[in-house]
Formats: sequence, C-alpha cells, structure tokens
Amino acid sequence: MNRQLLKKTLRHILKRYPIVLVVMVVIGIALVKTMGDPVRVIGLAIMGSIVGPALTAVFYYREQLKKKQQKNLSYANEPASRLLHVEQLRREGIGPSKSSPSQEEISTVNHQDENRAKDNTSMKIHPWLAIMVALGWPMIGFFLCLVVKMIFKIELSKLVRSIINLVIGCFGFFYLFPKIYRAPFGLVPVKEYLKRIGFYLPTGAWRHILLGIILAGCTLSGILVASLLTGRYEVNWSKINLSQIVFSLSPGFFEELFYRGIIVMLLLPLTKSLKKSLVLQIILFGLAHIKGFDLFAWIDVVSVVVIAVAFTYVAYKTRALLAGMVFHFLHDAFLFFVQVPDGVYNGLHENVVFYGILWLMVGAGCFIIWYATERLNIRGESELYSLGVG
Repeated sequence: MNRQLLKKTLRHILKRYPIVLVVMVVIGIALVKTMGDPVRVIGLAIMGSIVGPALTAVFYYREQLKKKQQKNLSYANEPASRLLHVEQLRREGIGPSKSSPSQEEISTVNHQDENRAKDNTSMKIHPWLAIMVALGWPMIGFFLCLVVKMIFKIELSKLVRSIINLVIGCFGFFYLFPKIYRAPFGLVPVKEYLKRIGFYLPTGAWRHILLGIILAGCTLSGILVASLLTGRYEVNWSKINLSQIVFSLSPGFFEELFYRGIIVMLLLPLTKSLKKSLVLQIILFGLAHIKGFDLFAWIDVVSVVVIAVAFTYVAYKTRALLAGMVFHFLHDAFLFFVQVPDGVYNGLHENVVFYGILWLMVGAGCFIIWYATERLNIRGESELYSLGVG
C-alpha cells in the first residue's frame, strides 16, 4: 500500500466528513423522537457512521491510485510538440534555466498545469459523501427544528418550521452543492448547473405544469375513492391551509431537485448505468420515508417507492423537473384532505383497498406521462439524464 496515498485519503475523509456526521446525528435524534425505538436507531447510526466513511475511503483510495497509475503511464506518451512549448517558456524566462528540457521535465510541467486546472473545476467532495448529504438535506430544516424543540423546549409553528426548511433547502441547492461541493458537475456557471439538473422552464412550460396537475389529480382521486369506500371519510376544509401548502413546497421542490436531480446525476458516473442510477435513487427515496419497522410501515415504504417511480418517470420522459415538482407539491398539499381522519386505514381490507387503488392510479399516471411525451411531445429540448454528465 502507498503510505502517502493512505495519509491523503485520511485527510480527505476528516476534511469532508464532519458535515455528513452532523446531518446523520440530527436525523438520528429526530428518528429516535419519532420512532420511539432508540436502540435500533442508534445501531443504524453507528453502522452508518462506520460504513459511510469506510466505503468513501475505499472508493477514494482506489480512485487516487488509478489516477496515479494513469499519470505514470502518460509520462511515456507525452507528444513531442510539448518540447517546443517548454522551450518557448525558457526563452521567455518562465521555464527552467537549462538549455534543453528533458522529457520528464516537460511531462511534469504539463501534468502540474492539468492538475491545477482540474482542481479548480472538479468536485470538492466524493460523490458518495455528496449523496449522503443530499439524502437528508431536503428535510434537514425540520430535523433541526425538532432538535431545538427537544433541547430548548421551544415549540415552533408548522409554518415557521416550513419557512426555515425552505431557507436551508435553498442554501443547499443554490450554494452548498454548486459552489462549495461543486457537485455534481464540478465548477460550472449557475445557469448551466440549473439546466443540467433539470431546473428550468422548458418550451411550452404551461403544458408541463398542466401535466403535473393531471398526475396529482390521478393519485389524489385514487386516495379519495379509497377513503370513501371505508365509509369513514369526512370533508374537512381546514386540512387545506397555508401551513400545509408552505410545508408541501419543501418535498415538492427540494425532493425533486435533490433526488431526481442531484442524486441521479451523482449516481450516473458511479454506476455507469442509467437504469441502475434511477432504480437506486428510487429505493433511497423510499427508505428516506421509513416511519417504523412494523409490517404496514414497510408497506408504506413500498407505496412511496411506487409513487417515486412516477416522479422519476415524468422527469425522465419530460427531460425536466417542472412537471414532477408540480405533481409532487400538489399531491402533498392536498393529501390530508382526501384521506380519512388522521390518515389511518384500519385492518387488512381497508389497507388493501387503499394501496391497491393508489398503485392503480399511479400506473394510470405513468400511462398519461407516456402519452403526453410520446404523442403530445411534452418534453424538454435535450435529454436530462445522460452517461456523459458528471
């Protein structure tokens, strides 16, 4: 093993891991509060704290070792034309003072310039670490508010919590990732970063918005039918309020931007497969919504995965995130209005009916997406997901 490379790997982990650790601790505390099972949560947190940096160290070490090997091989393949360039620098008093440069000197100068240029534009965090941060960032503001409540006994209203989360979400998406982490595309202009993520107004934007409204209508109508069949549904207009609407902006916007945007873009160069990247992102999205460890909690995770398929499919087919953001936002904003009181479906029969109809309507929504993009040409100018990104 290369001792110098091992030291570099350790410095890399120590330098970039703290923010990930903070995110994991905050989420862990919130999960203890919500799940009421600290033993399991602490165990998962410890495992994540060990496995996370360990995997990152392995990937980083292998990546650096591969770069070093490629660098050594390229020394023997430098074009002879570099001699003229270095000789020119010497004549101008910039290069070394020797009368004739050696091939090794030319290669060294050339690689130093290339490495400097790459360091100025490449990502400043390992992709797997960036993914770990992106997983929790869409809701990190809510977790912080929960920690404040637990420690300082300060109760913030739902509206205030939602606004705090929106501000933190904006910081993460518009500054932390593109400017500090330079993820997932390296250092690029903000306009290019937003376009490549899929956050832009495509041609005929109103058609994308209308598609998102129709898709939300599919899932919400399915839930409403399932609620009516229970015989316990009650119309409660108070469920449609400003707090719920502002709250729904966070998952509607930031879960699409981070999951269907940043995380997929980070996974593409890692997996070298569009299908694997999309599937892995969908699974991560489902696991991020786990609320317990009983049977119905896991069925709910499966349901989230099914809906995430529609979110992902609409992003892929429309080549933009606009329709999915509208779809996601409206689904969350009116979810409690179409559910039974407290959103609890009792017994096997009610749950089978609820999930069965919901999943059926998600399938109908996927057909609508296919028809809208293939027959009505509701799509962006260029492909959103490509193995050439990253």
